[in-house]
Amino acid sequence: MKHWQNHSQILLPEDAFEALQANTTATISLEIDKELLKESRTLSAVNKEIQQIRREKANGTTRDGKIALGICEENSGLLMYNGLIWIPDNDILRLRILRDHHDAQAAGHPGQARTLELIRRNFYRTGQWKYIHRYVDYCYTSHCIKPIRHAPFGMLKPLELPHRPWDMMSMDFITALLMSNGKDALWVIIDWLTKMGHFVACHGTMNPEDLADHFLQQVIRPHGLPSDIE
Repeated sequence: MKHWQNHSQILLPEDAFEALQANTTATISLEIDKELLKESRTLSAVNKEIQQIRREKANGTTRDGKIALGICEENSGLLMYNGLIWIPDNDILRLRILRDHHDAQAAGHPGQARTLELIRRNFYRTGQWKYIHRYVDYCYTSHCIKPIRHAPFGMLKPLELPHRPWDMMSMDFITALLMSNGKDALWVIIDWLTKMGHFVACHGTMNPEDLADHFLQQVIRPHGLPSDIE
């Protein structure tokens, strides 16, 4: 049986791909609000950080810390970093850009990674991941629309009610207290129904025999034998 191999063939001419790329570029550029670009130009002209980068680039510096100045360029009054608009250090502008890419109806309140990816299509800012992470983490709408991934909660089981005073009780020890009359600990016994309590001074190193004797004298004798102790 003869096998036929597919040869590399161009199904669409090159000008079709060029037109598609041009339309995609135009669509991306239209996504940026003109007022936002105008505000970015105004703030970039007076921002100290951007002015410092411009001076260093003019002096021929190629790197400033973690910033590669070689891929920085000017475009219509904006500082571009690897083709992305450098966001000036302005809280109002950063919040507006973040809301446009997260709170907008077209965005649909995406998660942290998706919001960062949308902003990185056109904008750049050092340390913006932490800013986006904090904003999305406290977004009320994002929490409301987040799908529930855990198992359904079970029915609430209320605590059993005592039938009489001192029928159910809890007890605990408070140790390492200052020595007083030869005692350095406190034995606390609380009734669940009446919230009445006994506070018995004792030793922190009390053995089980002494504890049973105290329980007999402080609880069983005046109140009777309880049905539950915690």
